[in-house]
Amino acid sequence: MRRSLVEAKRHSAHRPVGVELVRQLYGTLIDADANSAMMVTTSNFTSGAKIFQQRHKYKLALKDYANVVQWINGFSGKNEHSFR
Repeated sequence: MRRSLVEAKRHSAHRPVGVELVRQLYGTLIDADANSAMMVTTSNFTSGAKIFQQRHKYKLALKDYANVVQWINGFSGKNEHSFR
């Protein structure tokens, strides 16, 4: 059976998600014996979080505000607009 984990963080634009939270999600991924995990945020990620993700890029994905807006716009077929 394939298992994917998703964790969402609602942070303000000036409060990026740090490496500690990304490491916690990766630990949960391993503990749950899941195939992949994704962290999604309304903010962005610190450089440390991005570096950690790159070491585990086949199991761990990071999606920031811009990625979420792009996904929503693609899904709805509408032109780009702001959700803030």
